[in-house]
Amino acid sequence: VKDGFNLNEKELLVTLSSQVAVALENANLFSQAKELTITDDLTNIYNRRYFYQALTMEVKRSKRFKRPLSLLMVDVDYFKKFNAALRQTDILWTKPSELSFYCALGIPIVMSPPIGSQEEFNRKWLRTIGAAVTQEDPRYVNQWLLDWINSGWFAEAAIQGYVEAPKLGTYNIDKIIGHKFRETKIPKMISQY
Repeated sequence: VKDGFNLNEKELLVTLSSQVAVALENANLFSQAKELTITDDLTNIYNRRYFYQALTMEVKRSKRFKRPLSLLMVDVDYFKKFNAALRQTDILWTKPSELSFYCALGIPIVMSPPIGSQEEFNRKWLRTIGAAVTQEDPRYVNQWLLDWINSGWFAEAAIQGYVEAPKLGTYNIDKIIGHKFRETKIPKMISQY
């Protein structure tokens, strides 16, 4: 017993340390395998399985603390394609929806008929800042659209949207939410003809 351990104790320590090493390696491999089941191995982005695990945990937490839970799902591929299309867009033909704010990028808007009160509000706002025009009869689009392009109206609407939308859009939304109606900016009205 020169160094404090006899031969049997040394053999036991070697055996135990080997077992601990194997257990640690197994734990590491298990952790890696578990990670591979919840992430895409190519991108390392969490997958559907992880989403459901996390959602289950958050729902339980919401119930436990009696707090509301909000969920927003976004299709990233859709937005990539949409943004790629917008980079090549000169005129946006849409109902006056949340797409109305794209006029701030300098994209003039041709508005199709609205289907709700919020779209009526957006329609009025877009017309007021001069960034949009109401569509005419779609059967004759080859006539009226070319007339508007040739008149230069879309160029004027593009600059109006680019200049007016950022300062009158978000600025006014902030003031309206804060009930400061007197501080909202009233834009000038321009005509499409």
